Amino acid sequence: MRHHPLLVARAERGLSQADLGRLTGLSDSAISRIERGGTPHAANQVRIARALGVRAEDIFLGAPDRVALAS
Repeated sequence: MRHHPLLVARAERGLSQADLGRLTGLSDSAISRIERGGTPHAANQVRIARALGVRAEDIFLGAPDRVALAS
C-alpha cells in the first residue's frame, strides 16, 4: 500500500498530526484530510513543506513514497 508522501515525511520526523498542525497553523483534522488525498491550497502546501524541511513539490506533486530531507 502506498502512503501519501506527507504521512511518510511526517512519520519519519516523529511528528503527530497535531504536532504538524501546530507547526503550520492547520488543524490535525486538516492534516489527516490531506494525508487521505485531499489537496490543500498552495499557501498551505508551502507551510507544510517548510515545517517538514522539504520542497512542496516533493510532497504534493506525485512524489515517491519516501521523502528525503531537503539539503
